[in-house]
Amino acid sequence: MNFRSNRRSYEKRRRLPQGEKTRNPKVLVGSLAAIVISLVVLAVVVVIGIVGFSSDNSKETGAKSNPDAPFHVWFMAESNEIHNGTGVSDMEGNYIVADGVSYLPLDGILTALSGTLKYNEDTGVCKIRDIGKWVKLTVGSDVMRVSLFHKVTLAAKVYEKDGVIYVPAATFFSAIGYDYEYTDSSGRLDIFPADDGEEEVPTASFTTDKDTYHVGEKIVYTTENASPQGYEIVDQKWENYDDWYFESGEVNVGYAVKDYKGNWSKTYTKTLTIEGEYTAAESVPVLSYFYLAKNDSDVSKTITEQTQTVTTTDAAGKVLSTKTTTKTVNYNDYTDKPATTTTKDSSGNTVKTTTKYTQKKVTGKYYDNPYVIKLSQFEKEMADLHDKGYTTLTVSEYLDYQDSGVMPPAKSVIILFVNGYETSYTLAYPILQEYGMKANIVPEVKAVADYSALVKAVDNGEEGAEENLAAFDESSSFPLVTFGQLAEMKDSGTFEVGCISYDGNRWGADAPVLTAPAYLEDEEREETEEEYAARVKTDVTAAITTLCDNLGEEIKPFFVYPFGVTSDVLTAAVKDAGFSCAFIKDDGYIYAESDLFALHRLNITQSISNWEFSRKILK
Repeated sequence: MNFRSNRRSYEKRRRLPQGEKTRNPKVLVGSLAAIVISLVVLAVVVVIGIVGFSSDNSKETGAKSNPDAPFHVWFMAESNEIHNGTGVSDMEGNYIVADGVSYLPLDGILTALSGTLKYNEDTGVCKIRDIGKWVKLTVGSDVMRVSLFHKVTLAAKVYEKDGVIYVPAATFFSAIGYDYEYTDSSGRLDIFPADDGEEEVPTASFTTDKDTYHVGEKIVYTTENASPQGYEIVDQKWENYDDWYFESGEVNVGYAVKDYKGNWSKTYTKTLTIEGEYTAAESVPVLSYFYLAKNDSDVSKTITEQTQTVTTTDAAGKVLSTKTTTKTVNYNDYTDKPATTTTKDSSGNTVKTTTKYTQKKVTGKYYDNPYVIKLSQFEKEMADLHDKGYTTLTVSEYLDYQDSGVMPPAKSVIILFVNGYETSYTLAYPILQEYGMKANIVPEVKAVADYSALVKAVDNGEEGAEENLAAFDESSSFPLVTFGQLAEMKDSGTFEVGCISYDGNRWGADAPVLTAPAYLEDEEREETEEEYAARVKTDVTAAITTLCDNLGEEIKPFFVYPFGVTSDVLTAAVKDAGFSCAFIKDDGYIYAESDLFALHRLNITQSISNWEFSRKILK
């Protein structure tokens, strides 16, 4: 080694003035080169990491999310449903608990977090983005990468079964900053935002359709509540709450809610003013409608024509004038005996008036079906109810009054649409909405289910669907509503839904099929009482179950006995199935003491004139 050279260099460095920087070009270039190389290496590492999460041959699925949005989801063991505070969605597989580990389908995790996924089927690598962090999983491995450089060991390996990727849920959510809670007794897994120690209480409020009500008037409440963390609202409490009040004055109504973590909101209070005095109805008429004919010419009508002949004669009996007039009058005025009256006019002439009546039937294509009425008749009857100040009730509203121990207000009426025909939706529904009135509809459930399936098949363009629908229509007396239409009518608040059996709205040999044992032709014998009871139970149970499956568990179905008659067996089955009440056919009025499973209803037919409707109903 050349020690002298090194020494000379050392001494040269020593001779630099204190505080003066070297200007040796080689030193400067070397330093800059080192810095540049370091930056390049760092950039390459970052780029490789980013590219690893964004550039490969994998498929991308999922949706963008807002990681800062309130969040609380929960899953139930052996279920494919994802629950949150606003609704339920489905996963490709069930939430599974095995060997003490909770597994969730990866698509369910993506749905819960609104994340996106790139999946490479060849390598089994799953890359998740848009959840606030980058996450990398591999099928068959328990190693999870979070935000490039953080490695997490999951509680078990990620695995794939029947095309569904399952991920150990608890350690996955913990690794990306969420808390979880597992309830062993129910198999429920709740996922929350991580607790930052500043948990906020939920908020609660409500509105009413107005601030001032008449005594006994129905109050419509609309609640609003929310949790800043997105926790499920699990309970609520009211103060001084009622659907109606029967004494005048001011009422302070309070409302509060509790979230899943046990936090109660502050109580929101609103003051309602109740005015007037309450007059309860002695009875409530129940009006049954069936099918409405849009064109008056399609409906038959028995009419009475009144013909009057007025003859004027002088004192000698000479006919001075004869005049005949004919007009349509109410058919109840009919008499087959002509009537003659004789008077004198101011000139002393004799005026003889002869009146006679002739009954005629005006016919249309529904001339032989009294249960088909003209749309104009229905419009007139609804207008009369509205103009006379009648309150139309849903069946559940009537039952709420009964439960309170008070009959509904005077001038209350219940409207039923029996058999669930399409005109209930196309013709009656708009008129009821126009007047702000409510009604109830009772379809035969299986018929509506079958019809709805055929309509859906046509909408989906399935082969042969249109022919099948046409054949169904041809075999039916009238077109039916669909479950979609029933749901719309129900959700609008205009209609409440009950039923007239599942598949028993027809006549047997001597009676409606649900009211007596049937004759079994194949076995040449009559059903035993046990067989009859089992058949009836099967029908009414299927009716209420299918209604709730299609329209929501919150509905309170009621029953209308087919053809308005029942038996002890049918009534018992209806009660046991969980129906709220049931209607027979009779004079059409229900009273405070009426049997809830034998409520009377009145069929509105072509033969009921407006005069008779007013006399019977508009008292």
